[in-house]
Amino acid sequence: MKGNYGSFLLRQPDISVGIVQAWTGAGGVKVPVTCKIRLFDEGSPDPQQRGLQGTLNFVRELEAAGASAICVHGRNRHQKGIKTGKASWDAIARVKEVVSIPVIANGGIECYDDVVKCLSYTGADAVMSAEALLENPALFNGYYGVNGFNGINGFDRYGSSNGNGDRRERGRGSCGYELRQCGFAVEYLRYATLYPPSDFYKVSQSYATLIV
Repeated sequence: MKGNYGSFLLRQPDISVGIVQAWTGAGGVKVPVTCKIRLFDEGSPDPQQRGLQGTLNFVRELEAAGASAICVHGRNRHQKGIKTGKASWDAIARVKEVVSIPVIANGGIECYDDVVKCLSYTGADAVMSAEALLENPALFNGYYGVNGFNGINGFDRYGSSNGNGDRRERGRGSCGYELRQCGFAVEYLRYATLYPPSDFYKVSQSYATLIV
């Protein structure tokens, strides 16, 4: 990590707890303070500050420091890029068991089906999504398809199989990822044609590359 911020602070949990205490104590801010964390990795020599046990100890301390809610990304700080891997909903569920403040689950959300499954599996109070919302801003409304791509190849507009195909084989995870991405790429190009930016080729190429 390049500095003492973000997930780097998981290796110095006392600093994070001190920040929350400063914000929630006398003279602190007048709005709720929330925290977003990742899971602890296994790098610490102290068993109380590594892995799941370290994470559980940390969230208890954040709650005691005055945090009003905690968002837990179910991956550790090394799980990114090609090492991203699967988010641990089991760890998020354990966090929910040990704190009394709201817990927001993060990680492994690609479509509305995943939102429902995550809430049920973890018992979390809410779900946060990042990349999936960039790809589909209407994700939390249960909207899946794009005009011209709904209801084909075994998928309906909510990303569920309609009986004509196995969605796990046709798309990434359980959400028909490739199909959705193609639909949004086409929709973007359609709007870019109707309302062209100053540099149409550059903008449309970069965005289409990103979402496909």
